Amino acid sequence: MTARQVVKKFCKLKGIDISTGGELYTPKEWRERGERWGTTSKLVITHDGGDFAPYLNLDYGCYKLFDEMVEFFSKHGYYAELCTGWYSAVYPID
Repeated sequence: MTARQVVKKFCKLKGIDISTGGELYTPKEWRERGERWGTTSKLVITHDGGDFAPYLNLDYGCYKLFDEMVEFFSKHGYYAELCTGWYSAVYPID
């Protein structure tokens, strides 16, 4: 399963609307924007204040939601790394 498929499956299971505050970018698209971080990932998720933000950004204090995301991604061979407060990068677990 690709990183994009994992994210979309997770969003569907949790009722997350990625478009509220974000979207998904390939690493190529992300580099073309001139971004510095997350450019070697499999996928970049923007989530600025949107439905996905509490699952990816611990500053929201939603530790249970964050743990759910970590567990789900891990089961599918990926992890998400917060790059800034408004986007995260998804990498394969080595």
